[in-house]
Amino acid sequence: MEFKRVLVGIVLVLLMAAPPLFFTKTTQAENDSNDQSGVIIGKLNQVLDNQKAIAADIASMKQELSVVKIRVTQSQ
Repeated sequence: MEFKRVLVGIVLVLLMAAPPLFFTKTTQAENDSNDQSGVIIGKLNQVLDNQKAIAADIASMKQELSVVKIRVTQSQ
């Protein structure tokens, strides 16, 4: 009878100790996912900054082109 009580006690302790282990594993997986998301978001922000710079360059070239068109039409 004593053996059964010890066995039941051990099983209960293991059952109470197991759920936190599963939750910490899930939390670590979520952290890894968040780290990867941060890297992806950083790269997307870099792409966005590059696109903004390209758009600014295009706007500048468009303005210069309109100045050139005005000069050409005035010289004719």
